[in-house]
Order: sequence, then C-alpha cells, then structure tokens
Amino acid sequence: MADFNITPIGNTVKPVPGMSLSDMMNMASSAQAYQQQRQLNPLQLQAAEQTVEQARRMNPLALQAQQQATRTGQIALGLEEQKNTERLAAQDYFSKSDNFLTNGRIDLNKINKVSNLFPLTFPDINQKYTTLSEAQTKASSAKQNLTQDQRRMVGSRFAILGRLGVEDKQAYLAEMDVLKQENPDNPDLANLIDAYKVTWQDIPSGKHLPGLAISGAQGLTLGGGNQGLRFAPA
Repeated sequence: MADFNITPIGNTVKPVPGMSLSDMMNMASSAQAYQQQRQLNPLQLQAAEQTVEQARRMNPLALQAQQQATRTGQIALGLEEQKNTERLAAQDYFSKSDNFLTNGRIDLNKINKVSNLFPLTFPDINQKYTTLSEAQTKASSAKQNLTQDQRRMVGSRFAILGRLGVEDKQAYLAEMDVLKQENPDNPDLANLIDAYKVTWQDIPSGKHLPGLAISGAQGLTLGGGNQGLRFAPA
C-alpha cells in the first residue's frame, strides 16, 4: 500500500528573508501538493498495469470466440457442400423412371428405400414425390370423370403445341389456364388441369417438351391405365 505520510511542512520549507507569511504559506501548500502527487502516481501506475493485464487475459477469450465462429462457418459450409453433392446424385438417380415409378405411378415405397443415400436432403425429396403422387391420384380420378370428348379436347391442346415444337414450358401452362377459363363449370377438368400443373412444376423448358406433350396427349385421348399421367416428369 502506498505510504501517505506527509513530511511536515516546516522541515521542507525554509523561511526566505523578505518573504511575507502569505507567500510562505502558498509556497508550503505547493510543496505539499507536489509531494502528494508523487505519492499518488504509483497507484495510478498500478491501476494502469491492471488494465493492461485484464486486456491481455481477455484477448485469448476473443481469439477463442473467433476460432469457434470460424469452425462453425466451416461446418455449415461442409453441410451445404454435402447437400449439393446429394442433390446432384439425386438428380441422376431419379432421372431413371424405374427408380421411382411402378406401372407408370410414383411408388413411394421405392423412394423410401433409398433414404440412406440422401441423408441430408431426403426430407425434401420425399415431400416432392409425395406431392407428385397426390397430384397423380387427383389427375387419375378427374380424368375418369371426364367424357371422351372432354379428354380429347384437353389432349388436342397439348398435341398442337407439341407438334408445333414449342419448347417453352410457360406456353403449356398458359394453355392449361385457358382451358380452365373456357370451362368454368367443369370441376373435373379444373382438377385435372390443377394436377397437371403440379406435375409440371419441376419440368424445365427444352427440346424434350414437344415429345412429352404429344405422348401425354395420346395417353389422355386414348384413355386406359395411367397413360395420361405421362405429363408427369419421369
């Protein structure tokens, strides 16, 4: 602890000839303040040293937090890379219709059996094909409720676009909307179109569309089985 004993003023301040009592008192006060300042400086130095020590101790904590954030970012990046790898593998796997279709219908049992191949992305895959399966069921039911002439009407729209070589998916989707608008009192036709639009969500535009549209139109017009469901991506 710092020594706060103050040396008596009389021992440090000597009278100067010709100096008044007031001058001598001011001189003594200044000397005392100077001595106190010298004694307080070590305390200020000690406080400064403690601040430096605290900063030095805190730096490793800040470094540790930064390292943890880096590791967390690396883990997240690794997961995204793994997901991307799985998506590419799934795209290749499900490009083969036998891997997810049975007799032209989506087979969820087949899909569930490969969940271990896509551990990170399988929930999305399962949801996608479950939605498509429900759309297939809806389309099949709606198609059966349509007359042959109504099925032929729908099929002819797709067949015309296909024979014209239309490769833009939006053109087919727009034609589906026109069919619904032209037949506002036909709920079965509306259900069929809605189901087809679901199955077309993941179909990209391209050279394959004309052939897909023509084969789907033929299956819908001819009827029987699930031929009309060829509109679904395979």
